[in-house]
Amino acid sequence: MTATSPPTLPNLNALAVHLLKRRETILASWRRRVDHAPHNSNAAKLAGREFYDHVPAVLNELHAALVRHDTSDHPAVQSASGHGAHRWQQGLDLRQMTREWGHLHQALLREVDGFAGSSPDAEMLSTAHRIISAVIHEGVTQSVCEFHRLQRLEAEARAKDLEQILSRHVEEGRSRGESLRAASHDLRGSLSIIRSAADILDGAVNEDERVEMVGLIRTAADDLRAMLTSLLDLARLEAGLEERRDEPFDAAELLRELCRTSRPLADSKRLKLAAHGPVSLAVRGDRLKVRRIVQNLLLNALKYTDVGGVEVCWQGEPHRRWSFCVRDTGPGLPAGTAANLEGELADVTSKAREASAAPECPPGQIDLSGGVGESRPEDPTLPASVDQHGEGIGLAIVRRLCELLDATLELETQQGRGTTFHVVLPRDYDE
Repeated sequence: MTATSPPTLPNLNALAVHLLKRRETILASWRRRVDHAPHNSNAAKLAGREFYDHVPAVLNELHAALVRHDTSDHPAVQSASGHGAHRWQQGLDLRQMTREWGHLHQALLREVDGFAGSSPDAEMLSTAHRIISAVIHEGVTQSVCEFHRLQRLEAEARAKDLEQILSRHVEEGRSRGESLRAASHDLRGSLSIIRSAADILDGAVNEDERVEMVGLIRTAADDLRAMLTSLLDLARLEAGLEERRDEPFDAAELLRELCRTSRPLADSKRLKLAAHGPVSLAVRGDRLKVRRIVQNLLLNALKYTDVGGVEVCWQGEPHRRWSFCVRDTGPGLPAGTAANLEGELADVTSKAREASAAPECPPGQIDLSGGVGESRPEDPTLPASVDQHGEGIGLAIVRRLCELLDATLELETQQGRGTTFHVVLPRDYDE
């Protein structure tokens, strides 16, 4: 239906003025209707202006339509879409919002009927009802369209999030499978060594040969113990069975101690092992899990570095954080491996850079290398020279421990030059 130009209706103009003066009463009546509705809207919990939101502007547009005698089916109502967006933001569902419009319609019609009761005018009353119904209908249409648009955007965003989560889970499953396959290969290798050594031992003809075979068996058994412990550690972390402890400790003392206990392994390979940082660095957190992270990275760096050395450095950071890095001059990670690791660490890398720069090791000493190795359990009785296996499992353990400690992990690697791991941790966990 198109707009018409009805004859001048003085009473319609008077009604427009009356509704304008009675706005507060109309809004209060609308609020009461919403509050006492059988299916009480979440909007009833909103106070004052937040509840009314764009509706006063809609009443202004109704006033203008009455003054213009606008009887078109689609009067100009520009504020309704904003009201739909507000109600969506406040967590209302579509049914609750449309019911609110119905209550507003009833409050307006009651006020119109009250005005017409003093001087009945059928033509004015019919036109007023028509204009009000058209404004309310347009308001419902616009607010529902905006509500639906925002719902669609939210659904699309959730779908993208779910796709990313699914892709991440698939990639983690693939990476976990590769790590387990590599670990299985290492386990079979160690078992083969034990079996072969046992066969030779069975036929050994002199004491020296027996001693050599017993040594091989012990070394292979130590490797098996370390790898199985790492697998159990990873299983506990992924099952959420590990908890974060909160206790004070000196991070500088912990890192120096790990460097001291690892020095025999460095000396045996003619590697330089350097430690740099403040004499004391008081922090709060889980000392045992921090030790496991550092121990994994440090022993792995020593394992894969044949020339040059390994450097460990630490420092305090802004924003109640501290950090350490493990740098070596090993062969660096192969292109494919490095890409996989950097992909896994991409999120935490960006967070680490935002939190603060990682500690700078003194220049001119060591570049980093050697991917994360098999996780070494926190057991000071194990010899530092035990050969490590299953790099993927070790990385998974380090990454899970960092997540548990709200730490960020950053990787830098160059083939032929080395690898650096930066870890940034909270200095305390107080709220």
